[in-house]
Amino acid sequence: MLISKASGETENFSRHKLRESLLRTGATDEVVDLVLSTMESQIRHGIKSSALHSLAFGLLKKYSRPSAARYSIKRALMDLGPTGYPFERLIGALLKKRGYDVRTGITVQGACVQHEIDVLAHTAEHQIFAECKFHNKQGIRTEVKTALYVYARFLDTSEAFRARDKKGAERRYEQWLVSNTRFTGDATQYGVCRGMTLLGWDYPTDNGLQHIITRERLYPLTCLTTLSLAQKRGLLNHDMVLCSDVPANMDLLKHSLTKGQEMRLREEIERLFE
Repeated sequence: MLISKASGETENFSRHKLRESLLRTGATDEVVDLVLSTMESQIRHGIKSSALHSLAFGLLKKYSRPSAARYSIKRALMDLGPTGYPFERLIGALLKKRGYDVRTGITVQGACVQHEIDVLAHTAEHQIFAECKFHNKQGIRTEVKTALYVYARFLDTSEAFRARDKKGAERRYEQWLVSNTRFTGDATQYGVCRGMTLLGWDYPTDNGLQHIITRERLYPLTCLTTLSLAQKRGLLNHDMVLCSDVPANMDLLKHSLTKGQEMRLREEIERLFE
């Protein structure tokens, strides 16, 4: 049985692969077996991967909302749009959690011209320039031309920073290229060749965004199943991006949530972080 992917490619349906993805959400074996048994009677040859995902998400939501939230992280990243600013704040939060001082969406002077930097992060020993390529449709990949211009900007900005930096050669300078989707083969090859740090949905293997977000509990608030799209947009418009930001800012939702809805929201977030 073949599955049609967003990229236009096809692949064989794998029950084992689907089971592993469901287990990674923290769902119990019992819930996973219930989901699989229901899905297998509805999967047809040529089904789109997006339809397969929606089916699994709907069933997980029925049995375990926190598991459904974790399962929907890829879609939740795309729902951070339409602009790329919330995604930049998410990457900034990741670096801040790792001990960096972080600024997002700033303009800096390079050796030759000015540049807009999505995320600028530093410690005493390390300076990171991060370019965040946000896509709100599946199947779109970050291409080599992006890696080329990002590296050219890095040469110009890092030259200027080195000239101003009192620590000089003691500080390590690094360019990150981050995408919420995937990289083309040429983009990956060029980035690795130039010593850039590439971070995509599933790159590097077993340490891409899908693993980091779950491991470091940097869940985007758009994965929450107890909030409507309008409510999520309202929170994003107040520069919030993480589920962990929501409990302390419930007043922003006071006119759109009943007491019962607020209790379900708090419970989902609490269980999400268990």
